[in-house]
Amino acid sequence: MKTIYTIILILLCNLIFAQKIEFVAVAPKKVKVGQRFNIEYKLINANSNVFNAPAFNGFDALNITNFYSSSSSTVYENGKYVTKKETVKTWIVTLSAKKAGTYPIKSASTKAKGKTYNSNNVVINVGKAETATNVSKGNNSDLFVAFTFTKTEAYVGELIVSNAKIFSRYYVGDFADVKFPTFEGFWTHELRAPKNTQFKETSLNNKQYLVAFVQQKMLFPQKTGKLVIEPYSFTCILTDRWGFASERKIATCSPKTIIVKPLPTAGKPNKFSGAVGEFTFKSEINQTNVQVNSAITIKVKVSGNGNFGMFEINEFEIPNSFEILEVKDNNNYKHSASGINGSITYEFSYIPRGPGEFKIPALEFSFFNSKTEKYTTLKTEEYKIIVSGTADSTSNYMAFNNNVEKLGSDIHFIIQDSFKLKTKDNILFGTTKFYLLLIIPLILFLIIVFIRRKQLALRANTDLFNNKQANKISQKRLKLSKKHLTENNKELFFEEITKALWGYLSDKLTIPKSKLTREIAIETLENKGIEKNISDEFIKIINNCEFAKYAPTLENNSLQDTYNDASQIIAKFENVLK
Repeated sequence: MKTIYTIILILLCNLIFAQKIEFVAVAPKKVKVGQRFNIEYKLINANSNVFNAPAFNGFDALNITNFYSSSSSTVYENGKYVTKKETVKTWIVTLSAKKAGTYPIKSASTKAKGKTYNSNNVVINVGKAETATNVSKGNNSDLFVAFTFTKTEAYVGELIVSNAKIFSRYYVGDFADVKFPTFEGFWTHELRAPKNTQFKETSLNNKQYLVAFVQQKMLFPQKTGKLVIEPYSFTCILTDRWGFASERKIATCSPKTIIVKPLPTAGKPNKFSGAVGEFTFKSEINQTNVQVNSAITIKVKVSGNGNFGMFEINEFEIPNSFEILEVKDNNNYKHSASGINGSITYEFSYIPRGPGEFKIPALEFSFFNSKTEKYTTLKTEEYKIIVSGTADSTSNYMAFNNNVEKLGSDIHFIIQDSFKLKTKDNILFGTTKFYLLLIIPLILFLIIVFIRRKQLALRANTDLFNNKQANKISQKRLKLSKKHLTENNKELFFEEITKALWGYLSDKLTIPKSKLTREIAIETLENKGIEKNISDEFIKIINNCEFAKYAPTLENNSLQDTYNDASQIIAKFENVLK
C-alpha cells in the first residue's frame, strides 16, 4: 500500500512541475510591398517534425527552415536550487508582400507528445513600397551603383550635384577593392561620404533591394565640351545572413558624360571675373573726413548663392597719394546640395599721405546668372574723401601705387636692426656634431628596415596575421553591436554579436568560416585545452542569438546580458588561445 502511495505522489509531482508546452507565432506588425520578412513559429518545451502552415494570402512564400535548440538555467525555489531546461523547435517562414493592405494570417498547427497544438493568429499591415527614381542599373540588375546628377548639361562654373548609391539584392559584408572617379575637369567639394557603409531596405521596380549611400559631391565644371566621368567600382564580398563570406561580385555603373557650355559672349562685361550664381553687392566706409596718415577702410560684401572661391573682385581706383595696404577677406559661406550659400567680405585699407579732396570711384562686380542666362553688373557707392593736415616732408614715404609719387627726399633711414656675426672658416667636418649627423640617420634607416621586414613577414603568414588581429576585429564588432543596442535595433545587434563570436573563432582556430560548424568548433576547442563548460557557454550564446533575434518581447537588460556574455566568452578564449 505504501508503494502505491509513493507512485501516486511521484505522478502528482510530475504533473505539477511538468513544463508547459506552447506553440507561438512571432511576426512583424508592419512591412512594405516587396519587402522580405520572417514569421517564426516556436514550439516551446517539446520537439516535433510536423508543421502545418496556414494560407499566406497576399504574400509570396519564399522559403521555410527549421532548427531545434535547448537551454538550461538554475533558479532558487522553495529553499533550494532547481535546474530548469527549456527546448524550442522553431520553423522560420520567409515571405514577401505583394501589395498594400491589412492581411490576417490564421494559426499554424503541430503535433507533440500525441497532442495537436495551434499557434496564435497574426495580422500584418503592408504599406506602399519606397520608390527610387533616375537609377541606371548597368549590366547586373541585382548588384549595381546608381550614379546620378542634378543636371547633365551646365555652363562653366555652374553647380552640379552628384550622388552615388549601391543597390544590392545580396548581403554585402565588406569591400575588397574600391575605385572612385577623379572628376577631371571639375572643381569638386565633398558634401557627404559615410565612413561606415550602412545598408537599408528599399524597393525599386517592385523588387526589394538593400541600398547604401556612397558619396555626394558638388561639381563645378572648369572647361567646356563633353566631360566624361569614369564609373565607380566596388568589389563586394557577399555573405549569408550570418556574415559568412560566399563569393565576390563587382558593383559598377557606366561612365557618365556632362555637356559643359561656355558662358555667352554677348553682353559679357569687360571686368567679369568668373562669378556664376545669384549675388548682392554692398560696401561701407569707416570715415570720409580724415587726417593725413590716418587709415581709411572700405568693406565690400558679396552675398548670395554661387561659385564662391572661384572668382575675384576688382580693386578700387585710388588717388596716387594714398598708400595701399594688404587686402583682407573673410569667408562666411557653407556648402550644401543647394549650392555654396553665404558671403565673403573684403577689407580695403588705405592711408592718405597728403591733404586735399579726393574721389574714389564706384567699384563694379559682374556675375552670370545661369537661371536667366544673363549677366548682371552691380556697383558700390562713389566716395568723396576729405584729408586734413600737412604732409610730412621729412619722411621718405613712396606711395605703393602704379603711378609712384615721391613725397619726401633726403637721406634714407639707417637700418637699426641688430645682427649676428659669424666666425670665418668655422668648419663642421671632423667635429663630434658631424659624426652624429652622419651616424644617426643610418641607425634610423636600419631600424625602419628591421620593423618593415618584421611586418612583411607577419603579413606573409595570413593565418598568423588573422590570429593576431582576431581580438581587435571582434572588439570592433562588439562596439558596433553596442551602438545597435543603444538604438534598440535588435536584429542588427544579434547579427553583430554572432559575427563577432564566429569571426573570432575562425581567425583564432585558423578554420575558414564556411567550414566552421558547432561540432568542429567544440572539437577543436577541446583539443586546444578549452574547458567544456566554456565551450558550452559559447554554443549557448550562439543559440540564444539565433532564435532570440526575432523575439519581440526581449527587454534592453536581456540584450545587455547577451552583450556582456559575448564579451566575457571572448576574453576567456583570449586567455587560453594564444
